[in-house]
Amino acid sequence: MCFLVQFLDEVNYACYPSNVPRKKPYSKSTSKTSGIKSWPLSERPREILLEKGSQALSDAGLISILLRGGTKGKSAISLARNLLQKFGSLRQVLQAPPEELCQVSGIGPAKAAQIIAACEIGIRKLKENAVGSDVVKSPETVFDYLSSSMQDIKEEVFNGIFLNKRNEVIEMSQLTSGTPDKVVLYPRKIVERCLTLGASKLILVHNHPSGGIEPSTKDIHLTQKIQEGLKFTV
Repeated sequence: MCFLVQFLDEVNYACYPSNVPRKKPYSKSTSKTSGIKSWPLSERPREILLEKGSQALSDAGLISILLRGGTKGKSAISLARNLLQKFGSLRQVLQAPPEELCQVSGIGPAKAAQIIAACEIGIRKLKENAVGSDVVKSPETVFDYLSSSMQDIKEEVFNGIFLNKRNEVIEMSQLTSGTPDKVVLYPRKIVERCLTLGASKLILVHNHPSGGIEPSTKDIHLTQKIQEGLKFTV
């Protein structure tokens, strides 16, 4: 297409009378060069990452690589800074729902999907690190996954961590979810899952979207009920 435009400009230029102002032929040098590609190599986020590692990049630089490109009049770095300004932190950007990401000018469904996918990749990596680990010797691997996957959930959920006799994680999965202030958990389903996995031990994890860390009376009673149901099973 560029060659065709240049060819037509040259034809028009040749046909103009000498006293008529002539349109300058198309030239690559007059094309738009305001994007990141016009920056020196030493300042481009992708090149910095490949040469010095991801730790050398700012939050905006990392997000700009996820976005892959900018929009008309805005570089990927500018879009990344706008996202950080709106949501307040890198964590909040990565946890934002797609409809809120798309409220930022220049962020459409495709770029929103790229951001969400990057967050999920990070969470799944943490989960893979935790499965097979010993929760007694290295509890931080399990904690890192749980804190990342549950910290911004807006409804109550119960997660189960199923262990073998050596305290190694067999599986971590969500058992049930509910509303922001209520969740129903059936002990029978937990027993069935333990038997299916051959689990010898179980850790239950429950969040409070309100932010409270103290167990409620219902939480305590439910824990006791599940303990009683699992007493002769696991």
